[in-house]
Amino acid sequence: MNAPRQTSIKTVETVLVELYSDGFVRSYASKNVNIIIINRPHAATLEGGMLAEQLIDDILPFNFKAVYFPGMIRATGQLKRVTPTSIKRRLERIDLLHSLNFSGDAWRKPHLGRARFSAGFWGQNL
Repeated sequence: MNAPRQTSIKTVETVLVELYSDGFVRSYASKNVNIIIINRPHAATLEGGMLAEQLIDDILPFNFKAVYFPGMIRATGQLKRVTPTSIKRRLERIDLLHSLNFSGDAWRKPHLGRARFSAGFWGQNL
């Protein structure tokens, strides 16, 4: 007789990393996730980059060394300043794309979503 096939259930832990414009970093995850945040020293030369890599390797706790290599990278990003004006411009571009998608001509029929900016963004007139 065939033995019943065992299936393993893989769980994926969710981690959120929040970057503040002043350099502060906050991470969110369930309690069974270990997170550390390292600050890579700036290096202007190849030799400096190698020294920074060695420093990180020296200070990294042992249980994190198994995940600190390129094959384990799950996401990358870059810190950019986000202002109310940049959010407004981004939302206006999204509204324009939606208008083009639904009407075929954004200038003939404006998208109703633009009305949210009539009173200003976060109480400010931009």
